[in-house]
Amino acid sequence: MILLLRVIQIGWIFAVPSLLTIVHVHKSCVEYTNMSHEVRLGFYRPISYVIARLLIEIPFMILLSISALGIGVFLLGGLNVHAFWSMLFIYASMLYAFESIAPFLSTIISVSNMNMLLFVVVWFGSFLMSEIWVAEEDVIMLFRPFFYMSPLRLSMRAFAYLDFHDISFSCRDGLSLFQALNGGTCVGEYDGDMVLDSIGTFIFPAFQSGIDVAWCFWSTAIFGLAMKIIYATSLTYKVSSSTNINKSREIQNASVVKFIIKPLSGPALIFGVYASLLVFAGTKKEISYGTKECI
Repeated sequence: MILLLRVIQIGWIFAVPSLLTIVHVHKSCVEYTNMSHEVRLGFYRPISYVIARLLIEIPFMILLSISALGIGVFLLGGLNVHAFWSMLFIYASMLYAFESIAPFLSTIISVSNMNMLLFVVVWFGSFLMSEIWVAEEDVIMLFRPFFYMSPLRLSMRAFAYLDFHDISFSCRDGLSLFQALNGGTCVGEYDGDMVLDSIGTFIFPAFQSGIDVAWCFWSTAIFGLAMKIIYATSLTYKVSSSTNINKSREIQNASVVKFIIKPLSGPALIFGVYASLLVFAGTKKEISYGTKECI
């Protein structure tokens, strides 16, 4: 029972703080009014605003991760303190990814409440496609690319692997996972990789052994950086479309931008990313869960 509570705790600390990033959507909508006014006055460019936010957010994500994990998770929850720093940076990359999604969604619609609702939709899709409940190979090929766009998927998988990998679990009195899987008996000790494979096979598919932690970290961090670049592009276009600073240049290229580039650039980018992920999902080898489980 303690083992299952440990698993549920990992899911909880990933789901709740990432959802609370919705506050950042409202904050970005409020900041846009002041920022666009200052840009029109020539104080700075939109890209300078984005870079300044980036330099502030990265160290703040680390501090926020320490606050979220330090006492509640490692001290009270009893997670693997020997992998503290690795788990901390994995967790910070996940928070940074959602912190990058939030300001981008704040530029979609002018109404703050609608953008916050859109963030809830994106978060729920990310949670659903994180392989907590549904394994990737159990989903039809059409929806598999969304698994690779979930910031929760790789970060949670690496976090759980670091927590379980280098520790062993022994049997105690009371109901346990291994008693339920092995006909009511639990004998000896079980290494962390076997525990992960057992959990991934019967309960949560995201938990599995043999995880490349560096790949999970950089993939999540690069996803956050990509969202930040998209946000910078969207913000620059939104500000420039409402100012008269570059009006003469816009008039010259109005026909090309309005009737060709603008309508096609967004769908082309989305289709290109989705098609690439679809090809990757189709060529990926199927994962065999529970290969080490002999209990």
